[in-house]
Amino acid sequence: VQFGRKLRSDYATYLQKTMNEYGVSQEEAEKIIKEGLEDHKKDGVSDIIDGITDGKVYGYARHSSSDPNYWKSPGKVEREAFANMFQSCFEPKTIKYMAEYFPEAYKEFKRMLKGLI
Repeated sequence: VQFGRKLRSDYATYLQKTMNEYGVSQEEAEKIIKEGLEDHKKDGVSDIIDGITDGKVYGYARHSSSDPNYWKSPGKVEREAFANMFQSCFEPKTIKYMAEYFPEAYKEFKRMLKGLI
């Protein structure tokens, strides 16, 4: 539960930061974020944001294109985020993006992971 709240809060913070930085509306900020997610190194981040926004904002990777109901089941975003963060642990070039877009959720992920070991 806490992990999911942190994911959503981190995205809201990132969205607000983008709006402030560029002096744009939410819709324009979402377009800017979407353009920034086109880099394949951000596919995990793109996937998570696709889920958080229910397919509204995405980049290189997204599940909502092949299955519009993919994100509907409870906890789906959290499970995918955990999987994407875990995968990025083995890809040093991508882990920095998890920490950039989801700083608090990433800290929570690391805390949860330590609890499993």
